[in-house]
Amino acid sequence: DAATTATTLDAHAEIVEDVVKHFGLRDVTCLGVGAGATVMALYAGRHSSACRAGIFVSPSCGRARTMEHALGAVCKFNLKRHGWTPWTLKHLLKRMFSYRGLGGSNGMYESDLAQTARREMREMNPEATLAYYDAALHRLDNEHVYASLDIDAMILAGTSSPWYKDTIVMNSLMKASKTSWIEIEGCGTVATMEDPQQLLSPINLFIQRLKSQGLA
Repeated sequence: DAATTATTLDAHAEIVEDVVKHFGLRDVTCLGVGAGATVMALYAGRHSSACRAGIFVSPSCGRARTMEHALGAVCKFNLKRHGWTPWTLKHLLKRMFSYRGLGGSNGMYESDLAQTARREMREMNPEATLAYYDAALHRLDNEHVYASLDIDAMILAGTSSPWYKDTIVMNSLMKASKTSWIEIEGCGTVATMEDPQQLLSPINLFIQRLKSQGLA
């Protein structure tokens, strides 16, 4: 039950391991975005024997800060009591898209993508969203996990993502010889949706490098 069962990003990382075991996968290349990138990085750190490489788009690194918790408390209250409200939708969209994608301060020129996301979010189960959001808010400080990662990795950082600075910290913790940090200009957390063209070249080069090392 999403409303009563506590979940964490660490627990989601263990679910990834269950999936890997179920399909009998031996060599895994991870790809995740936002909280999903954090989950994949946690999986890679704890099951490095199976994970060979990772592409992490706007992951978080440390615990949620005071302002994130405060806004999260308001969002959670609204979701529980009122379901999807205009403020709740805008708050969650800000965690996903850039200021430009949301049409500026008054939202007059909101992108088609953001409008589509807004419509689709209204159809989502608020309790399921609440459980996922709660897991992201109560994430642990996983700097020690990232410092121990020994895989080929690429970190893609949306310049307008709330976790842009986290990606810099994460990059500083990981092995410099195996890690690439790429800035994605003008994008929020979900750069894969907001401007996928910017990601094509670095991801293609990363995959070519893996192939040259026999990892792909």
